[in-house]
Amino acid sequence: MNDFKKFLEIPNEEISKNTHILVEFIVYIKDKDYDKIKIKAHFNGFIHSISNEYDFDLQFLIDEYEEFYHPKAKIIDEPQEINKKDDSPKVFMNDEDIKENKLDSNNYLIIIASIFTIVLVMFWMIFKDDGTSEKKVLFIEKEKRKENNTKEVIKQEKKVIFKKVKKKEVKKNVFDLSKAKKMYKVKNGVLLLEPFKDNQLWLGLINLNNKKQIGDIVSGLASYKLKSNTIILTGHGYLNFINRNNNKSTKYRTFDKLFFYYKNGFLYKITKEDVLALNGGFVW
Repeated sequence: MNDFKKFLEIPNEEISKNTHILVEFIVYIKDKDYDKIKIKAHFNGFIHSISNEYDFDLQFLIDEYEEFYHPKAKIIDEPQEINKKDDSPKVFMNDEDIKENKLDSNNYLIIIASIFTIVLVMFWMIFKDDGTSEKKVLFIEKEKRKENNTKEVIKQEKKVIFKKVKKKEVKKNVFDLSKAKKMYKVKNGVLLLEPFKDNQLWLGLINLNNKKQIGDIVSGLASYKLKSNTIILTGHGYLNFINRNNNKSTKYRTFDKLFFYYKNGFLYKITKEDVLALNGGFVW
């Protein structure tokens, strides 16, 4: 909790600059307005980015967020008396009394079942029209809100990746290809990738020869023809690269943005600092 107090004291603009999270989302997190951040994966990603940047332990926020959307039922255990001695007098009944009691019990069950059936029929007659239509309207409105929220998140991801970095931060940065992680040779220059499961992915391509930029939203298997030295950026790290030489996949599972470099037919995994050095001090 002390880390959370420290987090509250840091200016929102400073946090946004260091983590690339929009100020409005930082305000939602500080105020614990969990209903303003609908997608769990992005909320967890924001918390991980802040925790990694400032070495904070903010796991309790993720727990509170989960509890907000999926509250756990509270179970109250009632104490039971065990081995309590029964001093009540024993009543013995003859066969006729037993038969009469059985008939009374059966009649009682029939009455209860009849009342329950009547209540169900009345409930169905009252709500069969208005209830169904109202549920449909609520469902459609919920789906629209979900779709609009997804579009807004993708828009915010693009804004974050578009942010320019001051040149003074990269004056000493020099790209060294020998230190980059060599992944595999891209067959015929055709890069093949796909987002993990049903995720949408923002993908940016920068042609270093003519400085031409291409931004794209990927929602399934996609291919790109690369003809010259190219920087590849992703809005998040949940994706697979498919090596067309052996059909094997290189998988990434992280909330962080990823950076890659295509040169002389090979794909390399690089860092943000490498992108700044290659692109004249700019990420995008």
